[in-house]
Amino acid sequence: MAPSSSPLSQMLRSVSSAKLDELSKRRALFERQKATVFKEVGASPLPRDRVRILLDALNSLPGSPPGSLGVAVSNRHTLIGVDSDDEGSDSEWSNMKQFLGQSQHDSPVSSVMLADWERKLRQDIEREGLKYEYATLFGEILTEWSSEQNSQTAAAAGTDTLDAFEEIGEKDSHEYREVFESYVFTAHETDTVAIESYLETLFSSNPESKKALEDLRDEIKEFGEDELPSVPAISETDLEQCIDSLLATDMLTNEKKAMLADLWENDVLTAELGDVLRLRLASLDTWSWGKKAVPVEARQGLDGKYEIYEDEDILQAIFLHYLGVRWGSTFKKHLVEFSRTPAWKPLSKPVPNEYLRRRMHFLNDFMPPPLPPPPPPPSQYMPPPPPPPPPPAWSSPPMPPLPPPPPPPSMWMHSTIQTQRRADFSRHFMTQLPSYSTGPRRCIDLSIDYVTAKSETLHQALPHLVATESLIHTSIHGHFTVLRSGLKWFGLSLPHSTILTVLEFFGVPSKWLSFFKKFLECPVKFTEDGPDGQTQTRVRGVPASHALSVLFGEILLFCMDYAVNQGADGALLYRLHDDFWVWGQENTCVEAWDAVKQFTKVMGVSFDKEKTGTAQISQNKAKPKTLTDRLPKGEVRWGMLQLDSTTGQFVVNQKEVNTHTKELKLKLSACKSILAWVRTWNTYMEKLFADNFAEPAHCLGRGYVDTIIKTFERFQRELFTANEGATEHLRAEIAKRFGVANIPDGFIYFPAQLGGLELHNPLINLYAVRNSVSENPARAIERALADEEALHRRKRRQPRKSLSPLPGGGIFTLEELRSHREDTSSQFGDAYKYLLTIPAAKVGSPTPELTAALDRVPYYGDCGVDSDWRDMGTYYQSVVRLYGADLLERVGSLTIVEERFLPASLVDLFREKRQKREIIPDD
Repeated sequence: MAPSSSPLSQMLRSVSSAKLDELSKRRALFERQKATVFKEVGASPLPRDRVRILLDALNSLPGSPPGSLGVAVSNRHTLIGVDSDDEGSDSEWSNMKQFLGQSQHDSPVSSVMLADWERKLRQDIEREGLKYEYATLFGEILTEWSSEQNSQTAAAAGTDTLDAFEEIGEKDSHEYREVFESYVFTAHETDTVAIESYLETLFSSNPESKKALEDLRDEIKEFGEDELPSVPAISETDLEQCIDSLLATDMLTNEKKAMLADLWENDVLTAELGDVLRLRLASLDTWSWGKKAVPVEARQGLDGKYEIYEDEDILQAIFLHYLGVRWGSTFKKHLVEFSRTPAWKPLSKPVPNEYLRRRMHFLNDFMPPPLPPPPPPPSQYMPPPPPPPPPPAWSSPPMPPLPPPPPPPSMWMHSTIQTQRRADFSRHFMTQLPSYSTGPRRCIDLSIDYVTAKSETLHQALPHLVATESLIHTSIHGHFTVLRSGLKWFGLSLPHSTILTVLEFFGVPSKWLSFFKKFLECPVKFTEDGPDGQTQTRVRGVPASHALSVLFGEILLFCMDYAVNQGADGALLYRLHDDFWVWGQENTCVEAWDAVKQFTKVMGVSFDKEKTGTAQISQNKAKPKTLTDRLPKGEVRWGMLQLDSTTGQFVVNQKEVNTHTKELKLKLSACKSILAWVRTWNTYMEKLFADNFAEPAHCLGRGYVDTIIKTFERFQRELFTANEGATEHLRAEIAKRFGVANIPDGFIYFPAQLGGLELHNPLINLYAVRNSVSENPARAIERALADEEALHRRKRRQPRKSLSPLPGGGIFTLEELRSHREDTSSQFGDAYKYLLTIPAAKVGSPTPELTAALDRVPYYGDCGVDSDWRDMGTYYQSVVRLYGADLLERVGSLTIVEERFLPASLVDLFREKRQKREIIPDD
């Protein structure tokens, strides 16, 4: 879709305006005809005559244009100018007409029935009037928003603003520029010899590490010297998907995004662009940023924070992005392979073989051996071999067979805690980097968001993992420690000497090191300083939103991952780019923290104290364990949640909520149109809850859901007057601006393609899932303990299949069964899996009337309301169940504005321009 100020956008608005003008004319004609019909009905004393007049009006009225009141009953769906979708009324009105004619000769229709018919026919005409009213209202609301977007002020700002809000944004922008200049234009030369020594020691601690490092270097060298330079051509598929992923970044301005989107749709230009990029790749040695400085400006990014973005030309941006994707996917592939080699310390120490033999003997809980192969067919049947000769008389008695060795972990019949931990960590490892397939149809995996500072999946999983591990650790070990930290101004502060040294260590060829050095040392000039502004060269940090920048950061942070793995005996470092978490026993966190401190000291980066903190949780609340001085003090926060050291559960940080409430109140008051208000509200509600409140899971408990619901209630009380809420506020504003009162709730919440405003209500999903969430998460641990005891008791009483004695002798006690729980216990494995589960929301089935109405809803693709109930998401299932019946009563359909009167181009423009801002507090 073109930007709001483009000629194409202006044309779309003109087309929509013409459509709305036609709607206004038809509504005026309808109202005149309706008044005439009702006047005639009111003057008729006989019920039969009144019904006939109403039926005739539905059949044909003098002066009605095609598609208005004058349409045959048999074509009921076009009656009165708007599609009614009420196919069930066709036969009903045909029956009315038939029996009304018959009643002239006998009396099959009573006066009561005639009165009911009159009521229904009047109601249908009134419904069509409401459809006209809501269609007109929807058009006026869209026009209000469109006019605002088309104004010079709104086009320049991109959003609705007040002077006060502009001052705040300008202040934030200037403050960020000061921080930017203090880092980026001040070189930080690190000790490259110390870095090389640190890395050599880290990656050469054992033969396995040396071998894995050599393999990694060989792969990187081959890619840089042979594979990438020898690419015969950049396919259109690769290029188009590269452009698509580039459009998802903040790097380009809106105007350049529009140009790039047009380019993407032009096959000829796309093919020529591939040739240009291939030529640039072939002449990599002579690449440069150009003769002029690259313009830079401060803009709010997808995360709502200010960044300084380089405004390079489109060809340069595509070329650099393509290289970032190719290098990033290559490093990702081989770094993941490295993590699967013996060089990577396992999460836990091997369980003693003696214990495994005793456990297997007692429980017999391994996979059975494979069945013998079936006998050959008769034609190939061979007689069995003769039995072996008897042993000689002098031979000693045969030795009893040794118990079989324990099977590898993959042979366990159940999923343990440790196997789930390894699987979860592998799923989240290095997800900031892209994946790339080099098969017959090469493509970039766009499912990974590698251009922003967080992985959505791990971001939401973190509070679930921490809450679950807290319950598990305190139950098994008595205590649980969790450490959270991050690196300060990581993208701005990265020393170039550190980046290039690490790249060289991993085998990046020298010609690519020269290219990366030129990429990092970009000459820039601030746009706001005008043409006479000073040109300065970057000597530190990486450009924002570049795929190459993400690559450099991730390679460096991989070294931190490995340092923690080696220094903390296999501990897992959960990392969201430069924010990281580690948990377990206190000594594990101490060793991990020591490893990270050494890493930051050598690499020339520093910790963000505001993000750094440790929590110590004890099972015995009366005698909690004191946190060691070797770990950093501070709160452990995630979004707007804070970990309570007493309970081990996340609680709402009300201070953060108040901050965002004030910000939202200011932004809502700045909105000049209804749709701008809705858009701003939706941005906060959708992103605020997604990024700052964890999704309900069993480990958080039902009390957590109730807390979030209460927080939202307080949120609304701060924003609106007493007991008003967003719905009533919108209803009142619409009545004040457009003179339409008592609009249905469905008009506010239904999707725009059906004529609704698409207001988002986060409580809908919370209430749908609330009763499915565990009321008391600790009961999962209690159940696991009880199941272990029951298992031991059952096995003790069970007759043995073998007469061989228990290996090692003695009795396999309950305490022995409970040792090595995290590696062997299926009961605790099940509890771990259950606690991490996000329960499914429960929404009742639709009524027959709603099902029939859904069948008549037009298909719009991403509308959200679908004819098949099973294909709809939980949110819109709940919306339809809540507000659908009222819409059917008022307008006889779930389609509020019929497609013929829907200003589709403006609707598409509105939906495309919905803000993408993600509100993530700087925690």
